[in-house]
Amino acid sequence: MPTLPQLIEDDIRVLDDSLREFLAQTSATAALLIDKGGFLITSQGEAADVDFTTLGALASGAFMASQTIAGLVNEKNFNSTFQQGEKFSMFVMCVDDNCLLSVIFKAAVSVGPPLAARAVSMGLTVLTPVLVVVAPLSVTMGVAFLPTRSV
Repeated sequence: MPTLPQLIEDDIRVLDDSLREFLAQTSATAALLIDKGGFLITSQGEAADVDFTTLGALASGAFMASQTIAGLVNEKNFNSTFQQGEKFSMFVMCVDDNCLLSVIFKAAVSVGPPLAARAVSMGLTVLTPVLVVVAPLSVTMGVAFLPTRSV
């Protein structure tokens, strides 16, 4: 598994600013940038009594398990996973070879293809600094399923 590039304080500041802007423009409660090994790189937002370090590790594990499932059904990969709960839901998408973006939002928020155009334009614009800092990337369409805030 490839390793993350070395991140300095200024890189983390750019990532934090980008995640804060992302949260401000969407209905998401929290956003976590994690490496595929489960290490929490940074997070923004709040979710009552949630340990983001543990959540990042478990979200990474669940995502990586979905990659194994993809192989079992003859798919190259699944670029995202979605966990739906009664109060909160979580969407995890592959950002690049090293990182995952985990987004937590209230379960009442509608998530799906009807939001695609708006979420892609909003999400890609706001997350571009995240994508540039972490590594050269190919952005997946998983961003299309992120919740957007009504304006």
